[in-house]
Amino acid sequence: MRRVPESRPAADGRPPGPDGRRAAEPGAALRREAAHRGVALVRAYAREDAPAVSSVLGGLGPAARTELRAVLCEMLGVVVGTVMSAPRAFAPADVVRTAERITEAAPARHRPALSRAVRAWAGGDQGPLRTLMSDGPDGPDGPGGSGGPDGSGGLHAGAVFATALALTSWGETPLRELLDAFDALLGGAHAMAAGP
Repeated sequence: MRRVPESRPAADGRPPGPDGRRAAEPGAALRREAAHRGVALVRAYAREDAPAVSSVLGGLGPAARTELRAVLCEMLGVVVGTVMSAPRAFAPADVVRTAERITEAAPARHRPALSRAVRAWAGGDQGPLRTLMSDGPDGPDGPGGSGGPDGSGGLHAGAVFATALALTSWGETPLRELLDAFDALLGGAHAMAAGP
């Protein structure tokens, strides 16, 4: 008689799936959706497409907002790391001009805070940008924060800054190619990220 292996919960308490293997991590789908939305949000800002910006952020709950903020911070880290590892081919004022232009796609209530944060960065002060992107109690979602009633100020800040820095440093075509590569890594273009 053949013995059937006993199905036991994983060390973290998750039960095995129907095939006996460990079930998918509960946050995996949320993280994947956040990655798709992050790429789509940067793409929407690069196109200066306010309806697309609004669409990407539509229907986000608190957990999805937190995941998207983390994804945008990671994307910004990739852009900053890449840009700063090469000889600088731009002036901070160029990033400010680009950010001012693409910020027009942001909801009006976020534009002043976004403008102040990018201008402060250009002047050597990263504090306002970090605060705007923060999800802590003193960040944009905290009392008196600039995240707005839906807490999306940090999402806009990460996307605007990453987009402005990439457009200023590399131009539109290389940024589009990078976003296409991200889409490919995520398993193909997502419906939100589709388009020219």
